[in-house]
Amino acid sequence: MLSLTQPRVYRQSSLGNCYFFGELGLNGTIRLNSGLLLKIGAIKNNLAEGVVFISRGNLDEASLLADVVDIRPVDNLKQLYRHLLGEVRLQRLEHHQPSSNSTAEV
Repeated sequence: MLSLTQPRVYRQSSLGNCYFFGELGLNGTIRLNSGLLLKIGAIKNNLAEGVVFISRGNLDEASLLADVVDIRPVDNLKQLYRHLLGEVRLQRLEHHQPSSNSTAEV
């Protein structure tokens, strides 16, 4: 059986150019996302004043683009929700170059 509901009217959001990358766990944790550099690279031209929210597990990878994109790491859905409400402030990720001993040896 197919059921159709009335169309809903949602209030306009102030999220603007916000992008969210991560896997949402059943307990509300935001898990890391593979291929993050490619995903952020694909949208960075649209991010003049936007924000990218990522899993804290992607810090090293995302920090490579932190000088050109506003990236905010998130631990869980509740933390993100509280940030969007203005109750807490998620810190912007700072750019850093990976150290030479963090690269894989061939």
